[in-house]
Amino acid sequence: MNKPDDELELDLKPRATETVSIEIPTETLQSLKKIAANRDMSLDALIKFYVGQSLRQDLANLSLFYHFGRTQSLKAFRGFNF
Repeated sequence: MNKPDDELELDLKPRATETVSIEIPTETLQSLKKIAANRDMSLDALIKFYVGQSLRQDLANLSLFYHFGRTQSLKAFRGFNF
């Protein structure tokens, strides 16, 4: 078990990145800047956080959808009724 005085070591590996350009409504951008400042984050970091959070959620939902669909197909094939 970890002791409180043990150091936490992160093993972060660099990942390939690409630069994208998107148009965001002015009001939305102003809101993002306010939230970023409130969270003591850069605007880039906040946007990456939001994208990553939504992406993980959508991928999890997609995984459940495929699993559920596959389960339904198997049960139908084997003659199970719900």
